[in-house]
Amino acid sequence: MMVAAVRRQRRSVVSEPANGSLVRLGAALCLIGALGSPARAADAQGQFALEGGGGAKCSAFVEAHDKRSPEVQLFLGWIDGYVTAANQLTPETFDLTPWQTGALLLDFAANYCRREPEHPFALAVSRVLGSLAPDRLRAPSTTVALQSGTRTVNLYEEVVRRAQQALSRRGYDVGTVDGAYGAKTRAAVEKFQTENRIEANGLLDQRTLFALLLQRPQQ
Repeated sequence: MMVAAVRRQRRSVVSEPANGSLVRLGAALCLIGALGSPARAADAQGQFALEGGGGAKCSAFVEAHDKRSPEVQLFLGWIDGYVTAANQLTPETFDLTPWQTGALLLDFAANYCRREPEHPFALAVSRVLGSLAPDRLRAPSTTVALQSGTRTVNLYEEVVRRAQQALSRRGYDVGTVDGAYGAKTRAAVEKFQTENRIEANGLLDQRTLFALLLQRPQQ
């Protein structure tokens, strides 16, 4: 039963490999290790406790994710706590996931877990967030509200600026790259969406930001 399988993993003791070949698994401190800090997320013997969904096997998470079962909320809550701790403890970090929603992070983790079903969920999250770390928000940024009809997307001004840069590099006219979501930027976003078969709503939504900031432009 899925609930039982996840709850049995509430607390696991993990031994860190002596050669450090795996990303360290101690909540946010494992991410600090992945970013090059000498801090270790373990005791003198390289062991530490994993709480909640972090200790569940990837296979259990993938089952919950693909079935869209209520248990997936346990994993989402674990990611939220992990990211919050990482934001607090990782040097030069304000927001590790400046535009990625929890749902998108779950999808990223599921892709990893399908390849490594025996790995703990915590390692999947660590690997995913480690890959996103170079593009983290290093300092606070003003939040701006983007509106289209009845829909509103709230983003950091810095994320809007990065999207403008990405559009400009692809040849779209965004006007001034300043983090302001003006008429030229909106028109450029709509054109980009249309040309990439994304709903042309003029918003920097998750699909649009993924295509702009994480996918490589087609040559």
